[in-house]
Amino acid sequence: MHRNVRSVALLLVALGVVACDEVGSPLSIDSTGELTVQAFLDRNGSGELDAGVDLPAVGLRVALLRTSGDTVATQVTNAAGVARFQSLTLGTYRVGVSAVALGDSLRLVRPDSGRVSVRANEPAEFELAIGYPRVTARQIAALPAGRLVTATGVALHSYNAFGDSLVHVRDSTGFLRVSGPPETITAATGDSVRITGRVGVRLGRPALVTASVFRIASAQTPQPRAVSTAVAASAESGALDGALLSIANARVISVTNLPQGEFRVRVTDGSGALDVFLDRDAAITTEDPVVPGVLLEVTGILMPREGSPGEWMLKPRASLDLRVTVPRVTTTEARAMVAGSLVEIRAVALNGVATFGDNTVHIVDPSGALRAINVNASFQFAGDSIRARGVLAIREGQMVLTQTTLVVLGKSTVPPPTHIATEVAARANGGVLDAALVEVRNAEVKSLSAFPGQDVFLTVDDGTGVLTVILDRDTGIGTAGLTVGSKANFVGLLVPTASGTWQLKPRSPADVVKQ
Repeated sequence: MHRNVRSVALLLVALGVVACDEVGSPLSIDSTGELTVQAFLDRNGSGELDAGVDLPAVGLRVALLRTSGDTVATQVTNAAGVARFQSLTLGTYRVGVSAVALGDSLRLVRPDSGRVSVRANEPAEFELAIGYPRVTARQIAALPAGRLVTATGVALHSYNAFGDSLVHVRDSTGFLRVSGPPETITAATGDSVRITGRVGVRLGRPALVTASVFRIASAQTPQPRAVSTAVAASAESGALDGALLSIANARVISVTNLPQGEFRVRVTDGSGALDVFLDRDAAITTEDPVVPGVLLEVTGILMPREGSPGEWMLKPRASLDLRVTVPRVTTTEARAMVAGSLVEIRAVALNGVATFGDNTVHIVDPSGALRAINVNASFQFAGDSIRARGVLAIREGQMVLTQTTLVVLGKSTVPPPTHIATEVAARANGGVLDAALVEVRNAEVKSLSAFPGQDVFLTVDDGTGVLTVILDRDTGIGTAGLTVGSKANFVGLLVPTASGTWQLKPRSPADVVKQ
């Protein structure tokens, strides 16, 4: 029997004795024996006396009973939680404790194991475990505040994963929020644990507070329940409080930087908006940035928002709980998205990355064209089939792809230019043809501005209205044969200006055919 244990004062008054179990009659012989009962407070709910954890039950009146139910003797436990019975007739006895003495807050941990045999020349020993009522997660909400209880379950994350001294636990009936000082909690993700604590409130919801959490063994972490963003946001009227949930294909609507390096990410899978909270202490990192437009798969603990009753947020526990997918969209879809969104587009390049010397590439897919700026690519040419990934932004009133990374997937064919009038080109047909490859024919040069080493600016008109044509110095397009009054066909890319008009930029000498 364990001897070296700390003491705790338990003011228990025995008003009557209730036996633990039925046993046979004592043996009717002349020899006598003795029995030592070690009574202890089973703090970790193991049912065994664990040195350094459990405490001796001091001042507890212990009764020894015959089979008939008659009391043979009673003893009060000393400072070590020990009660000694001497000069006992040899035989089998039952050890009992008054239910009234235990009160509402304590129970016999093993009420059916109170049988002990007393033999000659063999001092008998018996461990009497006293513990708190065992409850489930579902029952806790109905218990009075302050009640000491014991529960078991599986830890859904390690202690203090969110820097808030919390552990969330799942049992067969639901989920439980637990808080306590760090020296009393031992738990890692997937641990099977026993919890002893007081019924209380954390984050406005039922919880076990000032708790001690004891690891029993490693267990398999429960799988998350897959739900929609709308279901998570409602928490099913609180029924999913503390639950381990997962959402998928949730598009980021907005990202809010919070104090102390935390982020609130609003997402939706189309069913409704939900806030995903990236806690600083979870130290979450992702390969792709979490920005508007990306798609998230998130696993996390559903928690109420402090100060916002009825609102819920999903908190991933670690980097593995958050997966970012950059959505693949068309150029037309990209134009309809929010600036700042990270997207991926499969398209054909209308020019090379070095064509204009400013790392701008116009791309086109069956839905339309888009301008990509600040392109990071080498050896990329017109007609390449590419994968473009970048962040959407507004430039000169038009959507563009910035911080762009291009990956060449193979060779394709540049689609033929769209034939339009100079007046239509100058307004890009109301913006519909922004970034597009177009052609104006039989356009007369109205003015020409050329300086050595600089771009050449032409004003041309096919009779419908003027259009500015820029001969970029990096394209190698010369002005020979282009004089005021001359005519030419011009193929090029439409680029917006700050004034709300568009200019035409030919890509190479082959794009300018003099008449």
